[in-house]
Amino acid sequence: MWASARSSRLPAVLGVAVLLAMVAPNRAKADRRELYTLVGYQPGVSHLRSPASSDAASTVYAGAFDLTAYHGLSNTFHVGGRLRFSRSADVRFEAIDLTSADGTTSRGDVFADHFGFGFGALALYRVDTGYSLAPVFELEAGFTIHDYGNVVHVPTGAAYRTALPGVSETVVHGSGTLILEYRFRNYWVASAGVGVQVEDGRMPWSVFVPFRLGRIW
Repeated sequence: MWASARSSRLPAVLGVAVLLAMVAPNRAKADRRELYTLVGYQPGVSHLRSPASSDAASTVYAGAFDLTAYHGLSNTFHVGGRLRFSRSADVRFEAIDLTSADGTTSRGDVFADHFGFGFGALALYRVDTGYSLAPVFELEAGFTIHDYGNVVHVPTGAAYRTALPGVSETVVHGSGTLILEYRFRNYWVASAGVGVQVEDGRMPWSVFVPFRLGRIW
């Protein structure tokens, strides 16, 4: 009877042991001299000023894809770079007063498509916990090219729209991000976090939540 009871509990004990082995942190290989390459998506919100009038602004959902590479100078310090691509269609700026060349004032909404391409240098500080799960502090500085196209003005109550000239600008950006990084199977890494980016152009600030998956070489 005792042997039977022990046998009936064995599968449960093994199951718990396997689960603990899967979720427990494992010792990670050192990061020094290793190259990280990652692809990611970062949903978030951005504050945009209208391409038709600097007095109007809108805070909208904005998602971006990014490609990242960085190299470990030590187990703690890393340096690298990032490319970022974003696109938003029909961004709406409400209740804008525009004055035409003949002095006529029209009040209504402005719509625009936004495309952004950014590239920046990275510095990362990884807290060397000795385990696969570790916090990472990331700083980025670089340039972003913004293009606002298909800009149209729709007067309030009107059934027509007026095309407006597009706007392009190249601005300096800076960002700071707190990331939780998980290294698994020794050569793969997944990370998630929260960050803030500021610029000197028509998109003065953004808040984003990056998710990235990559390979370690």
